[in-house]
Amino acid sequence: MSNIKLNSNFKTVCIASDHAGYSLKEVIKNHLIDKNVSIFDMGPFNDNSVDYPDYAKKIVNRVKLKKSDAGIL
Repeated sequence: MSNIKLNSNFKTVCIASDHAGYSLKEVIKNHLIDKNVSIFDMGPFNDNSVDYPDYAKKIVNRVKLKKSDAGIL
């Protein structure tokens, strides 16, 4: 990923996961921040059990309303 200029392609990327993906979400989020990509973290904010579809819906709605250019789930 280091050769991709993400910051020129997207203004804002929203990111979310379920509880099992929390640690990986944080790694991806930090990588994108290091690449100067604006991130909107939709959660979760810890590894407590959550339902994946709830977070998928948050990302879809944000992208659909054009509040973010892309979403990572």
